[in-house]
Amino acid sequence: MKSIKKIALAVLALGFVAMTQVFAAKAPTVVATYAIDEVAMFEEGGEGTATITFYSDKTFVMHINMDQDVQLEEGLGTISMKMDLDAAAGKYKGDPTKDGKLTLTATKTMSEEGASSEEFLNTMLAAFFSGEPIVITSKEMPLVDIPKKEQETIDVVIKDGELDFDGEKFYRVVQEGK
Repeated sequence: MKSIKKIALAVLALGFVAMTQVFAAKAPTVVATYAIDEVAMFEEGGEGTATITFYSDKTFVMHINMDQDVQLEEGLGTISMKMDLDAAAGKYKGDPTKDGKLTLTATKTMSEEGASSEEFLNTMLAAFFSGEPIVITSKEMPLVDIPKKEQETIDVVIKDGELDFDGEKFYRVVQEGK
């Protein structure tokens, strides 16, 4: 009986050590952030910022924060939208702190299911009829995994502190303490 207690205590001790190591693991830190101030999700321009943040674990997140008026079908007017959400995430190769090439692979994208849910559509209708802006966050459109076969890779170039992303120039955001 004593040996069973000793084994149980040893298992508990090992479990405690393992849990301590899990919680002691550091979250990835921000390596670099690039931003662009002219963001448009539709043909009409919007006011806001898109950022690409690179982390120490070789992951990145693209975030959109914008306000935009969208023209509806003829005769229906416009609606105001406020977006504050992660648009994509993935992995990168290269050094985002230096001039040169980075290779980005998108592994997550915005869920279209959230934007077509009955709850979200009801929220949109209520906002439209009240004249309030439609607010879209990562709650309504969370990031979802992109199937491996559908993941896209793009090369971007950093030169003189600017990241060229498909012809769009993102400027380097300086973090405090760096």
